[in-house]
Amino acid sequence: MCSSDLSLVEFSIVLAPLLLVLLGVLQFGLIFNSYVTVSNAVREAAREGTIYRYSQAVCNGGGGGGGNGGGNQSCRDANDAARMARMLTVFRSSLGMLSTAAPQFTDADLTVTYEIPSGAVDADTRAGDRLVLRATYHQDLLVPFIAPPLVTAETAIKIAN
Repeated sequence: MCSSDLSLVEFSIVLAPLLLVLLGVLQFGLIFNSYVTVSNAVREAAREGTIYRYSQAVCNGGGGGGGNGGGNQSCRDANDAARMARMLTVFRSSLGMLSTAAPQFTDADLTVTYEIPSGAVDADTRAGDRLVLRATYHQDLLVPFIAPPLVTAETAIKIAN
């Protein structure tokens, strides 16, 4: 066997693991980029949610419900929906070059919860409440040998008075 033939065989043996490592490094970089982008988008959307101003016009425009207790609840729900719509818009615009279309991201992948601090009064405006925003992004893989990873990010911020 000639030395050039031997070199070709050695190269072919080394090439497969080398390409696999290179592809793994590239995939890790893409996943890390997605994580950083989604984390930043969640922070920006949560900030937008905390500075949202409670508006009686949202209640009146939404048809607000009758009764003294039910009207307040429907007004709060209408304002929560308006706040969520603004956070969703900011989140989508903050994703930059990441895909905002399904299956990578759907509206259901952005969830918000409100936590009432101990000793605080539950108000319709949610002033003083803690807003917790969580997003999940479905990352594609270059080599689909394993299940695609979910990139998740969560942030919690106190709602402004």
